[in-house]
Amino acid sequence: MSIDLSNTDAKPQSIMRSPWMVAVLILCTAILASCKPTSKKVQLPEDPHYPVDAKTLKQFEQWKAQQNPAQLAKYQAYVAERIDQPLSLYALSFNGHRTPAQCEHLRFSIPPEQQWSHIIPSLKLIERLQAQGLFKHYQIISTYRSAEMNDCIKGAKRSKHVHNHAVDFKALDENWKPYRQSAYLQLQQQMCQFWSESGAKAKMGLGVYPSRSFHIDTQGHRTWGGDYQRKSSPCILAQ
Repeated sequence: MSIDLSNTDAKPQSIMRSPWMVAVLILCTAILASCKPTSKKVQLPEDPHYPVDAKTLKQFEQWKAQQNPAQLAKYQAYVAERIDQPLSLYALSFNGHRTPAQCEHLRFSIPPEQQWSHIIPSLKLIERLQAQGLFKHYQIISTYRSAEMNDCIKGAKRSKHVHNHAVDFKALDENWKPYRQSAYLQLQQQMCQFWSESGAKAKMGLGVYPSRSFHIDTQGHRTWGGDYQRKSSPCILAQ
């Protein structure tokens, strides 16, 4: 049996003549359109473990736009070549401590090139503590602090941050979360034990703060607590 395709008078029913099919196609088109990526995307720093709010991210981008990109990349590469776990530019430039509104424009900075090497021993010491199993991960709160920023926040005149010797950080668990109370107290004890047994040789300065953050530098064997006095350090109180 053959079918005659030459009959042009035949008018097959078009799928488009069905009102409900038209409605379905319109709905599908609308759904597909809504799935298209938007052109405005928030670009986060390259380290996903640093929580960033919109305000801080804007400050970071504004600061970067005012800097020499080559110098920023050079500093980040300099540090990366000398430690085991390279750090993002955000981590190396951010001051995460509570900052008065009038000082927020100074929140981000990198040190002058002659001070770049100062931070390496402190970062290596933190990596040593991590390698020995005291904590799984760490999140930097502050490294270098410009003299202008230090004056603005009324920081210590002899702060080791001003010359890029110090790192403030939080110790994190395997899920990149702060340790719970009992685990943190154990960590604090281990940090103090390391400071007591190996700190002198490493010239380790250890600050232990109520915010569950630590300060590390390699500018002398000493320790302090929340009021920046030796007697308030858990390492001394435990003796």
